[in-house]
Amino acid sequence: MKRQVFLLFLIVCIFPAALQGCADTATVTGEYAAELDGQQGQRIGLQLEPDGQGSWASEDESISFRWESHAGQIWLHSKTGGIIEGRLLQGDIEFTVPGAGRVTFKKVLIR
Repeated sequence: MKRQVFLLFLIVCIFPAALQGCADTATVTGEYAAELDGQQGQRIGLQLEPDGQGSWASEDESISFRWESHAGQIWLHSKTGGIIEGRLLQGDIEFTVPGAGRVTFKKVLIR
């Protein structure tokens, strides 16, 4: 009986969540760009690879990280252990970055 309850739990709760996570990853991967408010011309690039690796690049620096998406959010895990949380908004990604405020990345369409 316990085994049947456990299997039912897996089917109802775990499998749909795993499938949803895969779907999010597939739609989120790609290249994004943002322009900082009040600083015309200063752009930031965001690259999200299908394997969960990514990078954030500006004119001054480039930062590598690991990323994952969960229920409308995206989490960037830095190598030093910090996490930056963002929101997925109809194809855009919005972060609130300390010192920079709200930064919205728009997906770069490849032609």
